[in-house]
Amino acid sequence: MRYFAIVESHDGEYGVSFPDLPGCVAMGATPEAALSNAVLALRDWSATYLRQEPLMPTPSSEQAVRQAYEGDIAPGAALALVALDEAGDASAPLSRL
Repeated sequence: MRYFAIVESHDGEYGVSFPDLPGCVAMGATPEAALSNAVLALRDWSATYLRQEPLMPTPSSEQAVRQAYEGDIAPGAALALVALDEAGDASAPLSRL
């Protein structure tokens, strides 16, 4: 499964949130560090979630994420696609919003 994450700058730090995964967030000193932490957060979030639910939430499309957050995302934010495999391993490239 692949989930979109929004990477934004906040007072010299970077925050990452997953629109489809409430409470799954991460921070870092650089966009790369924040995204690396987001990969770990997704792995941990999914492990906890799957103890309570049989399936992960269905990922939104890129278009749905962009439409849902249109006007609410800070200039310079980036959209990352984080892949989570069946073993719970995650990885993510970074792209501009």
